[in-house]
Amino acid sequence: MPWFVYLIAIISIPMLLFMLWTRWQAGRMKGDTLKVLPGSLRTADTSRPLIIYAYSPTCGPCKSITPRVDELANAGKNIVKLNVHDDLAAAQQMNIRATPTFILMRSGRIEDIRLGPQNMEKLIRFLEA
Repeated sequence: MPWFVYLIAIISIPMLLFMLWTRWQAGRMKGDTLKVLPGSLRTADTSRPLIIYAYSPTCGPCKSITPRVDELANAGKNIVKLNVHDDLAAAQQMNIRATPTFILMRSGRIEDIRLGPQNMEKLIRFLEA
C-alpha cells in the first residue's frame, strides 16, 4: 500500500474514536434527572418540555443554526440557549462535550441528547408532543 494510505488511517482512526467517545458520553446522560439546572439555565421553565441549546459563538454550524433557534424561542417555544464560552461551569456540569448540542428535557428528566446540527421541525415536534 502507498504511504499516504497509512497516513490517512493514522489521522482518521483517532478522530473516529473521539467522535464515538463523545456520542457515548452524551448517551450516558439520557434518563438523568436534573432537579436544579446549573448556571445561567436556572431561570428555565422545566414544568413543560424544554430544549437546552448549547452552542459556541466560534462554531461554524452553530452560527447557521442559532438564528433559527432564536426564531423558535421568540415564537414562544421553550428553548434555552447556553453559550459554553460564557458559562463553562454549566456546560461542564451538564457534560457537554461538543457544539451544537440539543438536550431534550421533560419534567426535569433528560429524554434525548442530539449532537450536531439538527432538523428544527423534529425539535418542534418533540416540544409539542
